[in-house]
Amino acid sequence: MTAPTTEREPLLVSGLEEFLAGPDAMNLETTLGRLRVAEDASTVTVRGEGREFPFDEAAERAVADFLGIPKHYLAKCPADLKATNVNAWLQSKEDSAAMLSVINGGIVGVHGPDVKILPPGRVAHAISNVVDGDAEVVQVIRDSHRLHIDIKTANAIEVPNPNRVHGRPEVGDVTHGGIRVLTCPDEARPPSVQGYFHRLWCSNGATTRQQSGLISLKGLTVDEVLLEMEEAARLVLSGLDNRLDEIAHMAQVPAPGNPTSFAHQLGREYRLGPNVMNRVIDRVNLLPQDASVYDVQQAFTEVANRNVPYATMMRLQELGGDLAFHTDHVVHRCHACERLLPE
Repeated sequence: MTAPTTEREPLLVSGLEEFLAGPDAMNLETTLGRLRVAEDASTVTVRGEGREFPFDEAAERAVADFLGIPKHYLAKCPADLKATNVNAWLQSKEDSAAMLSVINGGIVGVHGPDVKILPPGRVAHAISNVVDGDAEVVQVIRDSHRLHIDIKTANAIEVPNPNRVHGRPEVGDVTHGGIRVLTCPDEARPPSVQGYFHRLWCSNGATTRQQSGLISLKGLTVDEVLLEMEEAARLVLSGLDNRLDEIAHMAQVPAPGNPTSFAHQLGREYRLGPNVMNRVIDRVNLLPQDASVYDVQQAFTEVANRNVPYATMMRLQELGGDLAFHTDHVVHRCHACERLLPE
């Protein structure tokens, strides 16, 4: 599930709850003994409920995680042996209660009934309590691993380009501030609320660090976690204008040493692979020798939006945020080798 693209009617925060809480998502309470995998391992039935679901890769992974079965072992089993083994494990814990998370007719998660799971619809409601309803939802990723929401608000800043630096418009280089919300709807993992910054020129983004926005689940009810997320979102929103000023300030800070060497060293520090770095360097090589930190940042964040794996996108966007919000630290380098100098 993804948010509508710019070619369609934009998704607004006012419509986010309906978008996420549609009829294709449900939680089903059961016991493990009522689950039965077909002999050919093609389906799993909830006996007594009259419900049958595909025993596909997502369902297999969810069941294996819950039962503690090595996933690589199941993957190697022939279908009949896989069904026999999984059914035996299910029956060995037949009285154990379980909650099945179902999306689009498929099982995407299995967890204990007391595990703190944040329903996507309630997460959207919490966001709408804080963010203006007319704010645009730039991206929604909803799958068996995550709920990822990027929102841009009306807070914005324009970065001037009097020297006509390559890759920047002469006028209208506008970046909007917003928030990123990350949760795991099918597992008990801490949610995160971060600053998100969306550049209109090439639709790329930068973020504050996910780790800094984590919200602990320990000792809190689901209602309390959602209230903590609302408070975190208010804090992020209250600081957007200052963050946007820091982004504009990057355009006044020269990249340390040679821009290409600087970019290469950043790639090593953030563990970026050669394919990604080749694409970054192609962009950096077009910059003048007196390029700013802002220009180098854009080379990284633009690649983040160009068909890279999710984890790589996140790393590139956090790198962009580090360059913007920790500029003095990031540029404190040896101009010969581009390595960070001690403070």
